[in-house]
Amino acid sequence: MAKRPLKRSLEYQARVRRYAENLAERYRVEVAETFLERIEAAERLLYDNNFAGTDSPHLLAGQQVVLKELFIDSGPVKYCLIYELTEEYVGLVSLWHGVGSRKTDMLIRLWGTNR
Repeated sequence: MAKRPLKRSLEYQARVRRYAENLAERYRVEVAETFLERIEAAERLLYDNNFAGTDSPHLLAGQQVVLKELFIDSGPVKYCLIYELTEEYVGLVSLWHGVGSRKTDMLIRLWGTNR
């Protein structure tokens, strides 16, 4: 099977940038750089193995879809990289901080609900 290219959504790009800037402001630039290195490693993993994450149900723009989640440790904090897998590409949809609430304007994580 051919490797699928990665496509980064605007939301994903903005969240990566915002989390890195926040880490640099709150701690040190080196902490932000380590975070970005972990993100790059996770992206390489998804490029090399598109099925690395676990399936999870979401509402995306009002439609129920199954997306994949890959958890990343960056120091004491976990991040959840949410992506979709298509025949043509791996779409990096969003990046969420921690393991708590999973909701944005366009995306809601369905926790074990059967809708």
